[in-house]
Amino acid sequence: MKYALPIVCVWLVAAFPIAAQTRAARLVVEVTGLRNDGGRVGCLAFASRDGFPTQPARAVAGAGAAPSSRRATCVFENLPAGTYAIAVHHDEDGDGVFDTGIFGIPLEGVGASRDAHGTMGPPSFDDARIDVPAGGTHITVHISYPM
Repeated sequence: MKYALPIVCVWLVAAFPIAAQTRAARLVVEVTGLRNDGGRVGCLAFASRDGFPTQPARAVAGAGAAPSSRRATCVFENLPAGTYAIAVHHDEDGDGVFDTGIFGIPLEGVGASRDAHGTMGPPSFDDARIDVPAGGTHITVHISYPM
């Protein structure tokens, strides 16, 4: 079973800049644990629990990268300093579709900031929340493959 993927929205969100703020930051998301170098890795930044992590249109920013050596790096430039939760997806086949199996269980890699995991579903915003100071920050997200 396939659903339109957040990855498609990652590219759309990334194409539109965030409203100008005086204290912009750089957030670097190092994604590790990829099982292969296929496809693309997409990262979405959410500024509230509204839509996290399943509604990409509610993300405030997006970034993507091609995997290399089973790693990828998403870079968010000019992100206003604040609190965010980051959702990550490894679109292994590069088809722009979030592949799921029975009951909507992901078939491709997923992850979240603070390596947050949900119980019988996605992680909560509060479990994944990170503070991005005006000087920027660097985080690591370890991808998991539920199936």
